[in-house]
Amino acid sequence: MTSSIKFGTSGWRGLIARDFTFENVRLATQGIALWLEGELADSQSAIHGRKPVVILGYDTRFLGREFSLAAAEVLTHLGLSPLLCDRDTPTPVIAHNIRVRGAIGGINMTASHNPAEWQGLKFSTHNGAPATPEVTKQIEARIAQLQSDNWSIQSAVVGTFECPTFDPKPAYFRQIRKLVDFATIKKAKRKLAVELMYGTGREYLDTLLADAGAKLTVFHDEPDPLFGGHHPEPNAEGIAEGSKFVCSGKV
Repeated sequence: MTSSIKFGTSGWRGLIARDFTFENVRLATQGIALWLEGELADSQSAIHGRKPVVILGYDTRFLGREFSLAAAEVLTHLGLSPLLCDRDTPTPVIAHNIRVRGAIGGINMTASHNPAEWQGLKFSTHNGAPATPEVTKQIEARIAQLQSDNWSIQSAVVGTFECPTFDPKPAYFRQIRKLVDFATIKKAKRKLAVELMYGTGREYLDTLLADAGAKLTVFHDEPDPLFGGHHPEPNAEGIAEGSKFVCSGKV
């Protein structure tokens, strides 16, 4: 059963299995793909003439990779070239790789700080930024027309579609190391607590700090679709354990 798909800040979100279904993900992706197809054909567009690469990624929520593969299948059917991150990936990393690889856009399955029962689809344009309301209104119009036409696709069994993958970490690390003075961090010889909140940040923030010589105590560095029973948000509740550790004077 399809429902109205509306893009808010940074994308479209819904409750998993009620609103955020594979059928709706395919539908939303087809709307995005049609918009990208139009831009590729427009000589005035910033992506005109580019290779039709679209970066795909996902966070640690339920079925993130499977939703991404469903999107990849739709993009492929329309002649675009999806490229999937090889594991759950932070949003800024996906954004950077859209830019550095000269992709025409990106689709990231994430519901940001929303509770675990939510999932989302974030569409970013070629500059790595979230699509503007001007763009998402055009995509919504295409989706509405697809719904009116009862559009569907003959899809593979969920999770079985094969999509090329890549490791987005090296390009991101190169950029971060240009921007951050890790030599100063190394000289400071700090003891630090790192709260990763069961999310995509593991082996990113902690690796960068450890490589810089910081002595780390890491909390919740394993993926958990339920985020330990908390909202995946760095508020007082979300960082309570790490905060208590710091206040105890152990770091």
